[in-house]
Amino acid sequence: MNLKNYSNLTFTAQPSKLFVIMLVNFFFTIITLGLYYPWAKAKMLQYMYSETEFHGSRFIFHGTGKEMFRAYIKVFILFLVLFGSVKVFTWMGEPKMVLIATGVLYLVVLALIPLAIHGVLRYRLSRTSWRGIHMGYRGSLSKLYKIYLLGILFSILTIGFYIPWLLVNMRKYVLSNIRFGTLEFKFSGRGLPLLGKYWLGMFLTIITFYIYMPWFLISLKNFKIRNTSVVQNGVEYPVKSTMDGGSYFALILGDFLILIFTLGLGMVFVLIRDMTFELSNMHFSNEIDMNAITQTEADYKDATGEDLSDALDLNIF
Repeated sequence: MNLKNYSNLTFTAQPSKLFVIMLVNFFFTIITLGLYYPWAKAKMLQYMYSETEFHGSRFIFHGTGKEMFRAYIKVFILFLVLFGSVKVFTWMGEPKMVLIATGVLYLVVLALIPLAIHGVLRYRLSRTSWRGIHMGYRGSLSKLYKIYLLGILFSILTIGFYIPWLLVNMRKYVLSNIRFGTLEFKFSGRGLPLLGKYWLGMFLTIITFYIYMPWFLISLKNFKIRNTSVVQNGVEYPVKSTMDGGSYFALILGDFLILIFTLGLGMVFVLIRDMTFELSNMHFSNEIDMNAITQTEADYKDATGEDLSDALDLNIF
């Protein structure tokens, strides 16, 4: 792969600084019974962004714990009611009500996924800047729900075979509405190749007793990255990926050994290794005129989607 005219992001976090941040976050989260979590997350994001560099400039995350706390309370109350209902009916010995409450819980979780994606993108991107230029998301929640609900319906009717098309359509819509100043993004992936990757990946993973799993996961990551383009003045610049299964296998194995031999204290090294691997293997064309980017996006401070994505364990970025 020719990368002569391409640049990648670099991650320069120091283990000692990251360890102190994680230790302080853990301590205050414990003694506040979880209430400090929004501030802990904000501090982590601020540090991780500040150590991510592109063309000699660092990213900045402008979000605050106060912004996230308001959303955190809303999400906490919602899931307290949902999980609490299941527990209460269990204690009361009402199996039918437990089944109903559990069904409602899963339905609510499924219904909240587009809201979480929409919200976290609007908030996280709005609060992210590089050289003073903010990112942004212009998508419509109603259109995202339409794509999602139709995709869920077709997935049910096809016994899951439509899921790759659902994922592709969601990604196409989301990326087409992301802005970095005057830069736009495009996703050109198709459902059929993704279906093939899923079937082949699952088959090889099973017959190799999960040894093939890193290669399977990397094939999915590369599908997302290599079908993404940055658009400037109508010209598309494909993003390239140099990730491979062998390197990812070595990374996972190294992470596992670090965590085992440090009794979990080496998590900072694992985070830095993983971020470095991801960012150093994504390459962007130098033909994109970074100096021509101008501010176009509005400020947005509602972090509800940020906390919903945490609660639903959605890995948006």
